Amino acid sequence: MVQCPNCGGRSIGKIGCNQYYCWECCVEFSRSRNGEWHVYTVLDDGSLSRVITGSCDQAPGSATTAQHLAIP
Repeated sequence: MVQCPNCGGRSIGKIGCNQYYCWECCVEFSRSRNGEWHVYTVLDDGSLSRVITGSCDQAPGSATTAQHLAIP
């Protein structure tokens, strides 16, 4: 079962190929080929803002949510 890399929650929905949505903390996430999690917050206008995270060795809930990169 997939677990949210941001909050550790298990209320996860699949929204695409290797793309998931966490209903507990309202983030979208995917896993890259090298095992790194990519976590995105959904902004008010529907665009995504990437949350800076570490490698797959990070424990769930340890994403750094204070730093964001705009996704074009």
